[in-house]
Amino acid sequence: MKPKLILCLALVLSKNLVFASSMEIHVLPKYSDVPVSVQVTDADFGKHFTVFLKDIGIDSDEFVGAQLEVSSEDDQVASCPLEKKWTTNGVLFEFTVSAAYVQASKFRVSILAHRGKQPMPAFTAYWFYLRDFATNNAPVARQTSSSEVPPEIIKALPKRVQELHPGITSDEVWKQLNLGAYEHSLGNDDELRPDRYRLDWNHAIEFTFAETTNDFTVEKTADGKSSFYKDNRKLIQATLYKNGLEVCRSGK
Repeated sequence: MKPKLILCLALVLSKNLVFASSMEIHVLPKYSDVPVSVQVTDADFGKHFTVFLKDIGIDSDEFVGAQLEVSSEDDQVASCPLEKKWTTNGVLFEFTVSAAYVQASKFRVSILAHRGKQPMPAFTAYWFYLRDFATNNAPVARQTSSSEVPPEIIKALPKRVQELHPGITSDEVWKQLNLGAYEHSLGNDDELRPDRYRLDWNHAIEFTFAETTNDFTVEKTADGKSSFYKDNRKLIQATLYKNGLEVCRSGK
């Protein structure tokens, strides 16, 4: 699905304040058609951020909340809610982060779905890495809730990823990465990239598969009593990310 289509859908849903499902949207400096604007200025000990959530049909800030996740390259230092300032045109958030933590820290603002004063079980959220607006480093990663892979497995992933070869099946990829047990429980890390998965709070992995005429087939179990979908796609490349930046990729 194209970015603009997703954003338009989010705006329509937000305006009506009734969401069919939850949605996470990664905000980047190049996107001008999102209802979030970011200004960054130098502060005494770091960078001062002013984030404005424009009025998209929000009649109250009761169902709007923001979270700041302060992180170093390897550790999550703190996670805290931010004070919101309701204005006639939207909701304003301000915070200052030390320059040492700008690279890996994230901001996220969410709008809880509701009908009148009644909350609904869904939301629309907008988030970004602080570095995307404070530096010229490239993005990207989208964070969603998911099961997390143990640290000992993640520690071994760089070597395992580099040892992957093109042409092996999806099932073989998961097995060789020692991620077979997590194949169906990991959350998608980017709605625009269906084969990108969040491994833990700051690691993600993305697969590129060759398109075939029979990507998925229905197979029978050994006892013939049930069926399952088999992924027949062949690997082109796998890429491991940390804090949204590439760590390594598989060979060609």
